[in-house]
Amino acid sequence: VRETSLSHPGRRRPRTARLPALRALAYHRVVALRLDDALVRDARKRLQRWEQDGRIDPRWAEEWERILALPLSRIAKTISSNSERGRALRQSSPFAGSLNEHERRRIAQAVEERAAR
Repeated sequence: VRETSLSHPGRRRPRTARLPALRALAYHRVVALRLDDALVRDARKRLQRWEQDGRIDPRWAEEWERILALPLSRIAKTISSNSERGRALRQSSPFAGSLNEHERRRIAQAVEERAAR
């Protein structure tokens, strides 16, 4: 699958522009592998805090509430999807903070090493 720039259709985006999206995808794939009721409960609490603090657009909050009500397997599939919708959802993911700093660094390093190839 070739990713293109929105401003220049057909032109490949620079690797550096893709790194944040690739890191987010890798991060959420790890979360999806570990997904359990406790992680979903924490994500719901985080989402509620964001809503109370006005830190998330109500439309995205509503979408995440719907997703977090799904069975674990469907949540895992949704958060780890490499689709346009999956990429958009990861921009406001309540699973932020689900992995520790060491895990996040390892994921970032692995993504950057792979992108450099």
